[in-house]
Amino acid sequence: MSWAEAEPMDDHGALIGVSFWSTALLNAILFRGPASSVRELANKAMRHREGWKGIIGHFKFLLVLSWCFLEYDFEDGEVLREAHEAFAAFPLS
Repeated sequence: MSWAEAEPMDDHGALIGVSFWSTALLNAILFRGPASSVRELANKAMRHREGWKGIIGHFKFLLVLSWCFLEYDFEDGEVLREAHEAFAAFPLS
Protein backbone atom coordinates (compact mmCIF):
# COMPACT_ATOMS: atom_id res chain seq x y z
CA MET A 1 0.00 0.00 0.00
CA SER A 2 1.42 3.38 -0.94
CA TRP A 3 1.11 6.28 1.49
CA ALA A 4 -1.29 7.97 -0.92
CA GLU A 5 -3.59 4.96 -0.54
CA ALA A 6 -3.20 5.01 3.26
CA GLU A 7 -4.87 8.41 3.73
CA PRO A 8 -8.42 6.98 3.54
CA MET A 9 -7.65 4.97 6.71
CA ASP A 10 -8.74 8.14 8.55
CA ASP A 11 -12.27 7.64 7.21
CA HIS A 12 -12.86 4.29 8.91
CA GLY A 13 -13.26 5.64 12.45
CA ALA A 14 -11.06 6.13 15.47
CA LEU A 15 -10.32 2.45 16.15
CA ILE A 16 -9.05 1.72 12.63
CA GLY A 17 -7.27 5.08 12.49
CA VAL A 18 -5.35 4.67 15.74
CA SER A 19 -4.57 1.03 15.00
CA PHE A 20 -3.24 1.74 11.50
CA TRP A 21 -1.29 4.92 12.26
CA SER A 22 0.23 3.75 15.55
CA THR A 23 1.41 0.54 13.85
CA ALA A 24 2.90 2.64 11.04
CA LEU A 25 4.52 4.85 13.69
CA LEU A 26 6.00 1.84 15.48
CA ASN A 27 7.50 0.58 12.20
CA ALA A 28 8.92 4.03 11.46
CA ILE A 29 10.57 4.12 14.90
CA LEU A 30 11.97 0.58 14.63
CA PHE A 31 13.41 1.25 11.16
CA ARG A 32 14.70 4.74 12.02
CA GLY A 33 12.47 6.73 9.70
CA PRO A 34 13.19 10.42 9.07
CA ALA A 35 12.07 12.66 11.94
CA SER A 36 9.63 14.62 9.77
CA SER A 37 7.83 11.44 8.69
CA VAL A 38 7.77 10.08 12.23
CA ARG A 39 6.29 13.34 13.54
CA GLU A 40 3.58 13.22 10.85
CA LEU A 41 2.70 9.62 11.78
CA ALA A 42 2.58 10.54 15.49
CA ASN A 43 0.21 13.40 14.71
CA LYS A 44 -2.02 11.10 12.63
CA ALA A 45 -2.12 8.53 15.45
CA MET A 46 -2.88 11.16 18.07
CA ARG A 47 -5.83 12.44 16.03
CA HIS A 48 -7.49 9.06 16.59
CA ARG A 49 -6.36 8.40 20.16
CA GLU A 50 -9.96 8.07 21.40
CA GLY A 51 -10.13 4.80 19.44
CA TRP A 52 -7.98 3.00 22.00
CA LYS A 53 -9.40 3.73 25.40
CA GLY A 54 -9.44 0.05 26.40
CA ILE A 55 -6.67 -0.84 28.82
CA ILE A 56 -4.48 -2.90 26.47
CA GLY A 57 -4.80 -0.71 23.40
CA HIS A 58 -4.39 2.49 25.38
CA PHE A 59 -1.16 1.26 26.97
CA LYS A 60 0.17 0.13 23.57
CA PHE A 61 -0.67 3.53 22.13
CA LEU A 62 1.04 5.37 25.01
CA LEU A 63 4.06 3.07 24.85
CA VAL A 64 4.55 3.66 21.11
CA LEU A 65 4.21 7.44 21.58
CA SER A 66 6.66 7.35 24.50
CA TRP A 67 9.22 5.49 22.37
CA CYS A 68 8.66 8.03 19.62
CA PHE A 69 9.26 11.01 21.91
CA LEU A 70 12.30 9.42 23.55
CA GLU A 71 13.90 8.25 20.31
CA TYR A 72 13.29 11.45 18.35
CA ASP A 73 13.45 13.97 21.20
CA PHE A 74 10.00 15.35 20.43
CA GLU A 75 8.29 17.18 23.25
CA ASP A 76 4.64 16.79 24.11
CA GLY A 77 4.08 17.43 27.79
CA GLU A 78 0.44 16.34 27.78
CA VAL A 79 1.11 12.93 26.23
CA LEU A 80 4.20 12.30 28.35
CA ARG A 81 2.29 13.26 31.52
CA GLU A 82 -0.60 10.98 30.56
CA ALA A 83 1.81 8.11 29.83
CA HIS A 84 3.61 8.62 33.14
CA GLU A 85 0.33 8.64 35.09
CA ALA A 86 -1.00 5.59 33.23
CA PHE A 87 2.16 3.53 33.75
CA ALA A 88 2.36 4.56 37.42
CA ALA A 89 -1.24 3.42 37.96
CA PHE A 90 -0.80 0.09 36.15
CA PRO A 91 -1.09 -2.84 38.57
CA LEU A 92 2.18 -4.73 38.78
CA SER A 93 0.80 -7.91 40.31
